Amino acid sequence: MKLNCRKGALVGDVEPNSPAARAGLEPGDVILELNGKPVTDSRELRLAVSSLAPGTQIKMRILRNGQTKDIAMTLADTPVKQTALNTREKPGTSDSSEPKLA
Repeated sequence: MKLNCRKGALVGDVEPNSPAARAGLEPGDVILELNGKPVTDSRELRLAVSSLAPGTQIKMRILRNGQTKDIAMTLADTPVKQTALNTREKPGTSDSSEPKLA
């Protein structure tokens, strides 16, 4: 895959029935903007999304097959994975309320 720029966050996987899947995000998409602000890399995207509350509506500009496309979605709670349920956590360290894209 050739990209003209080196900015953005590459989507590697999209979980079925997730907000990202329902909004039409696909593996291989590159997220260029979040709410009108440029996305430099996946780390920056994770930080920006984690600062938003579940239920927040967001808009993203993506690059797919050389074409830009705008996508809107509503963030959801990050589900608690079974492995996390089987481990002991210190009070207040759970990230189950962190918003999620995929």
